[in-house]
Amino acid sequence: MEVFKKYYRVQPDEYFLESLSDINVLFFLYTNDTLSFQDNLVEICSAIVKVDREAAQAFKESPTWATLEQILAVDTVLTTSNGSTWSCSICTLINESDKTVCEACGTPKS
Repeated sequence: MEVFKKYYRVQPDEYFLESLSDINVLFFLYTNDTLSFQDNLVEICSAIVKVDREAAQAFKESPTWATLEQILAVDTVLTTSNGSTWSCSICTLINESDKTVCEACGTPKS
């Protein structure tokens, strides 16, 4: 969640659709344990494929996204059950603390 928070905070509002089209964002939305976005993925992907900014904006105004924004506003670090993770500086994957290289791209833990 921390990595997504950092990514989302630097994205301008007018590029919300482009932000959604990032594969890491889609993966985050699909695998998120805090909120369920799985019911919205068809809608999101349709907006991306059609470059439909109005549909993306409607999703951004949804109650589920509003809840996510409230969660992101909290400055706490969410961790896994074992207590710690680290984010890859290249692909942003969240890795378990005992991994010395990123499980996705092989970048060494920094």
